[in-house]
Amino acid sequence: MHRTSTLVLSLLAVSILSGCAVGNQHAFNYVPTEKTEVGNGRVVLLFAVDDQRPYIVKGEEPLNFVGEQRNGYGMPFNVTTADGRPFAAVVQETVERDLEAAGFSVTAAADKPGSDIASAVSSANATRALAVVMREFKSDTFNNINFDYDFEAVVYDASGKELARDKIAGEEELKGSMMNPPKAAKQKVPAEFYRKIHSLIAGNQKIVQALTN
Repeated sequence: MHRTSTLVLSLLAVSILSGCAVGNQHAFNYVPTEKTEVGNGRVVLLFAVDDQRPYIVKGEEPLNFVGEQRNGYGMPFNVTTADGRPFAAVVQETVERDLEAAGFSVTAAADKPGSDIASAVSSANATRALAVVMREFKSDTFNNINFDYDFEAVVYDASGKELARDKIAGEEELKGSMMNPPKAAKQKVPAEFYRKIHSLIAGNQKIVQALTN
């Protein structure tokens, strides 16, 4: 009886420690807080985001993968987008909203940039095109949150000529929570992601100048 009780308690402990780490999702719904007219209605063709995260390219993780949540034993469990969309689609939507908040008119494409960028720009009646490559995006939460990111933006003119290129990349630690790590991650990871995208796109003088000049 004692042995059975011990086993039950052990299984219960594992369940408790793992339960809050399993099946976590992050909701991404970027709403820019500042609006400007720097874009002055200029039409920008925004290509589909190229997800080059190594574990995505190799098929080791699903397209909606955004990170990991660890249980009390440190075991990692996948965190995905709340709506099930590929994270590349979330990134494209976030870039689009950031541009629109800066006064640009955006045409979002379903395709990545191909060999004939000029034709794609012309078909969209745009004056500029923007491509974004994602080489890393992953959060890893135990108590605090390890946050890895690597994004690159490239601006093209109507002829397909590259005008500007810039990137943001790094590995940071965000303060999490001892009491409820998943809740802290759900709040802080999307918010930090928005800040990074804004700093790369509408908050980036080099990219904005290439889109407007």
